Amino acid sequence: MAQPSTLDGQTVGFVGFGHIGVSSWRFLRAFGMRGIAVTGRGKGDPAEYGLDWLGGVDRLADLLSESDAVVLSAPLNEQTTGMIGPAELAGMRRCAVLVNVGRGPLVDERGLYEALRDGVIAGAAIDVWYHYPGLDLRAQPSDFPFRDLRNVLMSPHISGVTAATFRSRTAEIAANLRRVAAGEAPRNQVLA
Repeated sequence: MAQPSTLDGQTVGFVGFGHIGVSSWRFLRAFGMRGIAVTGRGKGDPAEYGLDWLGGVDRLADLLSESDAVVLSAPLNEQTTGMIGPAELAGMRRCAVLVNVGRGPLVDERGLYEALRDGVIAGAAIDVWYHYPGLDLRAQPSDFPFRDLRNVLMSPHISGVTAATFRSRTAEIAANLRRVAAGEAPRNQVLA
């Protein structure tokens, strides 16, 4: 049995580097990790965050090939749906772990299942899914049996649920109500 490695010296790549990415990096950096990121705009000063580099999605392949862990927290939209497919998964290191806390459809569902099943990547931590319960409160998170794989950590979209989360959401909702009342656009809109 191989000895586990530490985070020190490992590379974490962020696909999306907004609030979730920045907050995650603050903690992971303390463990001696090297950080890299891609964003939709590809703008920002990597030195401001202590990243080795920050680029646009045109550098996604570079990020995937360099990272020991890939954290997905990009928004879901037409450009990002399926942005991680079989080719991108094959471009990751075999020892890499994919962490999806953004939205399930950022990653091709079948491609991820097969990459995990076949050992293309080492593992995944998945907090977001492809199907959510409807009014009947029943749904399988995926059409594929991720639950049968030994290299997957699954949670039901609750990784960010804390008392502080609810306090900050309440403050954010109140601030948006004030913005709308003042004729301003609300912030952090999620468009379906």
